[in-house]
Amino acid sequence: MSYRGKKLLQIMQKAKNYNNFVVNLLLKSMENKNKKILDFGAGYGYFAQLLKGKGVCNIHCVEIDEELNEHCKNLDFVVFDDLNKIDDKSFEFIYTLNVLEHIEDDKSALLMLKNKLGNSGKIFIYVPAFQVLYSSFDKQIGHFRRYKKDDLVPFLQQNGFEVTQAKYVDSVGFILALIYKFLNKNDGEINLLGLIIFDKILFPVGRVFDRLTFGKLFGKNLIVEAKLSE
Repeated sequence: MSYRGKKLLQIMQKAKNYNNFVVNLLLKSMENKNKKILDFGAGYGYFAQLLKGKGVCNIHCVEIDEELNEHCKNLDFVVFDDLNKIDDKSFEFIYTLNVLEHIEDDKSALLMLKNKLGNSGKIFIYVPAFQVLYSSFDKQIGHFRRYKKDDLVPFLQQNGFEVTQAKYVDSVGFILALIYKFLNKNDGEINLLGLIIFDKILFPVGRVFDRLTFGKLFGKNLIVEAKLSE
């Protein structure tokens, strides 16, 4: 199976502030760098590499795209091409970054991930937010949907999870994405210069706005953290 958004994955590696923000969220969420961790939908293994550079050593990856899977193996990660090949209750922490929106039956995928967590295991979910932002860009790279809290929180709670955090991030990005949607109705490309300007200037400004409670109301992305109920 081939992933349609490989070019985007490569371009997004240039977004240093954004990527460091996500890595710090993961480090805070996992609490302990020595946990056995699964990266579900690892892509080029970029975030797994960044975490490894921060001292997180026991990371395994799931990547169904053959080229990306091989790339992750070349980075010396243990890589699976199918969740069914992983033993149940074998991980303490699972993270999935901008992956669930690519899966048509995302709820079944979440239940499968649940089975891979050991007792009191934790999952960190990062997905694009708000269907109103769904654009030609989303369609081009294979997004089935964007999310609101109500799409994930009740489902997790009804299926054995305790949701410890659910919040929107990148409130400025929400506004920019809305503008992009209406100005680029038939253009699914992302502009590298625009990304760099966003990452160096607008994203840090947006983090300030997020802390001023805007992040409680809206944002370009949604974060949900949940642990297995005891």
